[in-house]
Amino acid sequence: MTKRFDYEAIDNLVPDAMANYIEQRVMTHGLWVYNHLTSDVGENFDPNDKNIVETPQFTNTFVASDEGLVQQLFSEVAQPILWFLERETGIVAESVVRIKANLLMQANTDENSYHLPHIDYGNNQCLSMVYYVNDSDGDTRIFDKYAIEDGHNDLTMIHSNTPKKGSAIMFQSNRLHSSSNPIKTDARCIINFVFKPTEDSYTEYLRKNNFLL
Repeated sequence: MTKRFDYEAIDNLVPDAMANYIEQRVMTHGLWVYNHLTSDVGENFDPNDKNIVETPQFTNTFVASDEGLVQQLFSEVAQPILWFLERETGIVAESVVRIKANLLMQANTDENSYHLPHIDYGNNQCLSMVYYVNDSDGDTRIFDKYAIEDGHNDLTMIHSNTPKKGSAIMFQSNRLHSSSNPIKTDARCIINFVFKPTEDSYTEYLRKNNFLL
């Protein structure tokens, strides 16, 4: 049966030993930077959505489109995750727009709260993947709209994904989504990938899974 590609949750993307190494390497090393917001969307959000609660976060950039390779964590951590993604889905990364880790701590939020819904990149040929570095709460919310095409008001959440170490969720980079702070665990750490897949591998992935864009 043909279905629309909204997202794919990938359980156990990497082996346990690799997941343990990534958690130790990312959360205890690197250049963490304090950010007072989780995303830069300006006024492009629904002011009537009372579940939106913005909080600070720490970021740790591996690759940026305007800077290229920023630090060695790309080769030690990020590149192997992309290799495991290829093994699991057949999708091959042709080029990388950005890879960074995000670290969220507990804040004055509840289980219904989430950060500003946003897109990672406006190109519908690019994919985003959220890799979960540690076991935590603080779900990733996936919404029904693409901001550039559909706007950002009256969003409907179509999926809420709970962080599990070694797992990931993948979706188009122009789809609206949001993160949320942990409530039960001390910290929530993810690695956010934004990349352009090769046309052949992406087309085959969609065909194999009976997906339509």
